[in-house]
Amino acid sequence: MKTMRTWKYAVRLMGLLVAAPLASLGQTPNFIVNQLDTDTAAGFENAGWGTAFTSITWDGAVNQTTTLGPNVAGSGSAYWTTDWSATPDGSDQVMINHRFPENAVLDLMNYTNISFDIRFDPASATDGKGGFGGVQVIWTPQADGWPSTYQNTVFFYTTNTGWLHVEVPFDASVNAKLSAVTHVGFKIQQAQTGAALSGTTRFWIDNVILHGRAAQIPAPTIALAPVTSPPGLMTLAPGGGNDYRRGMIRTLDPVYVDPYYSWVGQGDTPVTYAITIASYPSGYSAMQSQIFLVPRGGNDSSVDWTAPTVMVLDIRDLPDGGGVGVVRYKVNHPSENASDHRPASLVCAEGVLGTWSLTFLNDTNVTITAPNGVSTNFALPETVPWEFYNPLTVYFGNQQNGPGNAGKAATYARVQITGAISADVDETFPGPDLNPDPENPRWQVVAEMPSCVFIVRPDHRWWARWTIPDTGFLLEGSASINGPWVRDAQWTNVIKTAHGNRLLLPESSLPAPHQSFFRMMQPGP
Repeated sequence: MKTMRTWKYAVRLMGLLVAAPLASLGQTPNFIVNQLDTDTAAGFENAGWGTAFTSITWDGAVNQTTTLGPNVAGSGSAYWTTDWSATPDGSDQVMINHRFPENAVLDLMNYTNISFDIRFDPASATDGKGGFGGVQVIWTPQADGWPSTYQNTVFFYTTNTGWLHVEVPFDASVNAKLSAVTHVGFKIQQAQTGAALSGTTRFWIDNVILHGRAAQIPAPTIALAPVTSPPGLMTLAPGGGNDYRRGMIRTLDPVYVDPYYSWVGQGDTPVTYAITIASYPSGYSAMQSQIFLVPRGGNDSSVDWTAPTVMVLDIRDLPDGGGVGVVRYKVNHPSENASDHRPASLVCAEGVLGTWSLTFLNDTNVTITAPNGVSTNFALPETVPWEFYNPLTVYFGNQQNGPGNAGKAATYARVQITGAISADVDETFPGPDLNPDPENPRWQVVAEMPSCVFIVRPDHRWWARWTIPDTGFLLEGSASINGPWVRDAQWTNVIKTAHGNRLLLPESSLPAPHQSFFRMMQPGP
């Protein structure tokens, strides 16, 4: 029979908070990513981020010993060769990814550093300053499935051609996605450290190792706060990593399969895309609410950057308390912001709250309307609309826009699409889920942190918020500080951010109507 070890009492709905002791994780052993004791060089895979291709072979004659793992006689290293001659302008890059052995998924809170040994060939390309360039460490979170999370540390190498031991410290508590990581990657940019690397980069790499954590870490502390935002679709800025993370939903179409929401070809039938903002961060934030119109758009959370053709209604607050809606777009311009053209903007003196809409008539005539009823018109060039022909996907949501907005949120009470070929959309997010009929879904969450896009229901009265790391801890509640303690099936939708985790407590899930206590608990051995 398992025993349960309680680490802290949390809060009463009246506001009582009891402190927590430390939770010892014990010594985590070092994790060997690859020591190249045998020919395992194929574990390094080229992700194809640039034109240059890196050849990786095993060199059994070149080895570096280490104190961080076993030393096997006769073991070798991986020899990397990258030819930059195809891109003399210096704009190229390579991205090499390595899956953790045995398909492991690691919580990086259990580790403090990643290290590797590197030795440059004397014939390796230099950067115009006598250096061999730089290598950047990147993680692949399980939530993303691609190398999305930079370690933000670039190491610069001189003409030293002996073995160098490199250690990259990190703090996984600043990014919730690092609790489940599948790969470590190494990125080399051709012109990162000076002039473009010219010729061929050659080096050996060995002993890629994660350093286990030895120190204790605190158990999570928990607090309750009332829900003050109105019901609707909430998109919360998760923080961590990319400061411009999006949180959105996109249209699906159970009838046509592909969403046919383009305005093009609808003639004198107006086609309108509208979003109603019910709550917004207080004070000036410059967070961006948005409608994206993307031909054949998919589940890419950076679709406005990666897609070649995008139309945007960009809504932000202003320092004077007003709001502004800006139309911007790009055509056939992938991997750039949708800002090639900015044909119109509209200021709403009353602020961002309320309904903003974008209406198209006869393909080229466009009207922006603000919540106070003020509008402005403009005309698209005749060649532009046909770039937005069906199928066309519509995205509603927001973008974090800077580290200061981490943890802030906006709530959307309604989104609408009228006049297109696909059936009209008039969504008010009644819940309990985004798609109450899972057999005929109308919406897809598109976000780097999908848990940060969710519905706030009228019966959500309290937030439970706690610190991270929280690995292995579960929320429990009781009508008495002495227990008994229970878990509720409605307490599983944890919203994960870089600054702590939280969930919404439905009124029906409270252990008692007038007084309840909550704690974070970790199962014992």
